[in-house]
Amino acid sequence: MLKFSIENLLSHTTGMVPDSPLYREGKTRDAYLKGIDRIAERSFPGKREIYSDLNYILLGFIIEKLYSDSLDRIWRREIGEVIGLKNSYFNPDIDRRRIAPTEYSDERGLLWGKVNDEKSYYLGGVAGNAGLFSDAHDIIELMHSLMLGKIIKKSTMEMAVTNRNKYLGGIFGLGWMVKTEKGQIRSESFNYTGFLGDYSPHGTFGHTGFTGTSLCANLEKNVVCVLLSNATFPRRGKREGIIRMRRLFHNIVFSSID
Repeated sequence: MLKFSIENLLSHTTGMVPDSPLYREGKTRDAYLKGIDRIAERSFPGKREIYSDLNYILLGFIIEKLYSDSLDRIWRREIGEVIGLKNSYFNPDIDRRRIAPTEYSDERGLLWGKVNDEKSYYLGGVAGNAGLFSDAHDIIELMHSLMLGKIIKKSTMEMAVTNRNKYLGGIFGLGWMVKTEKGQIRSESFNYTGFLGDYSPHGTFGHTGFTGTSLCANLEKNVVCVLLSNATFPRRGKREGIIRMRRLFHNIVFSSID
């Protein structure tokens, strides 16, 4: 029996492990839910902050249940079409020359216009943790819409980018990583905000993607930084290069503004 609140899922305080190959037990929604349920039985919410893809997968399932529709159609109808995004899709059916190849996999071959994450891939490319393709223009438009209160209330956005896990020495708001002052205790995820750079002020928030993408923003300074690099092509490898690149990129941005 699942025992998490929505805030547990968004703030990564479910206690579930960061990752699990759910697709090995079945490539259906029910199989994934059974796998998550089994992991949840060994987890204790509210005791630790640990990032987990499983939280976002479960959130995606919840949204589909609430709307009685698939996540890709909900995305297009409720967000993409509302703010006029032109190049943001799950399973994009467009000219591959407009999309950078992501990775070569021995099992799946060349991934080009297909999601890299296995859990999303074997669920049909539509999941809460991965699968949405976009470009810098659309992402900036999405962020400005969020920051201006066009999608959710400004007060809700401010709450989402406020650290909810200070009591755990953590860094997560509601879905976002938030740059936070160092405390006496630090969560397992605390250093994840290093990608935001050395000169970004506290309160700067963002998120990273495994393939090399990242998003960084600051409400007070009205700054949005989008980095769509390709760190997994042709194959996954060491992460030092993209980790350093993100930090340097944000150092340049924030050191150049007042």
